[in-house]
Amino acid sequence: IEYKLDLKQEDLEVLKELGSGNGGTVSKVRHVLTGTVMARKVIHVEAKKEMRKRIVRELQIMHGCHSANIVNF
Repeated sequence: IEYKLDLKQEDLEVLKELGSGNGGTVSKVRHVLTGTVMARKVIHVEAKKEMRKRIVRELQIMHGCHSANIVNF
C-alpha cells in the first residue's frame, strides 16, 4: 500500500520519544486525521558541518528507499 500524506505539525500527536542524537530526535507520532502511526525525525539544523553531511546522506538514502514502512517524501 502506498500513499502520501500532506503532513502538518498541528496534525501530528506525539506519542513518545523514541531516541535522540547529535543529528536529531525521533518520535513516535499519530496523524490525527487518519490515525496513521509513524516515526518522525526532527533534524537539528544547527549541527556542525560533518553532521550536516551525514544528515544529507541519510536523506538521500531514505529518499531512494521504497518500502511500506517508510513515508515517501
